[in-house]
Amino acid sequence: MTNSDQLFGNYSNIFINPVSGSIELNKFPTELNALHSLINQKNAISNRDEMLVASLKNLGVTHLIDIGCDFGNLINAANKSGIRALGLEIIPTSISLLENAKLNYVEMSIQEFVASPENNLKLRNFLEESGTLAISCLNILHGNWEDCGLRDDLLDKMLSLSQICVITGSSGQIRRLKRRRKIQVIGFLGPRNRAISKSYSELLQYGQFYLLKFWGGRRVESIIYRILIGRFKYTEKISNYLQLVVIISE
Repeated sequence: MTNSDQLFGNYSNIFINPVSGSIELNKFPTELNALHSLINQKNAISNRDEMLVASLKNLGVTHLIDIGCDFGNLINAANKSGIRALGLEIIPTSISLLENAKLNYVEMSIQEFVASPENNLKLRNFLEESGTLAISCLNILHGNWEDCGLRDDLLDKMLSLSQICVITGSSGQIRRLKRRRKIQVIGFLGPRNRAISKSYSELLQYGQFYLLKFWGGRRVESIIYRILIGRFKYTEKISNYLQLVVIISE
């Protein structure tokens, strides 16, 4: 991630239908493998967010802030469950989708949120009225950051403002976080109920992994994966999306 005032890449081919509230595709790729991947991604997002909202309801969460909310599926799912939700986003394409779906959002960068979220009246009022507040940022650890200090500052701010945080991260990233802060892992969204390794995550999502030591960083497809899973890649995108999600508190 660069130092620019940007959150994370949006899902440009996916949006919420403002009438039905369901996730739909903007366009259908002609190449079958690309279509298979996109449909799996759509289903993965829907499954992950539905599971996450149900988990937050069980934890008594009444309000949710989703940082980098993209096209707003998580805040839409939260609203439907009775959790009041607010998204933070700055990417113009995503903001247009949020407005079309009439979802509640604030145009705010990570830098602004870390420095002084109270400067935004809408966000300040939301924080003041919240009961049990959860803040999610589903790429905070799993994403590629150029400025790791900004990533850590963001997590510190999230933990200071809320009772519950929702992040994505591999087992190694969670271990490093535990060494830096006194956090409690409330639960993992995936069925294994534990964090997965970065290499296993890449294998699930792409059907490939990096052989850094022996192949100079070359991405190599796993023959075993293709034998066990089948012809198409991206088959386990739903499982991967779920297993990367970690619910924590301090």
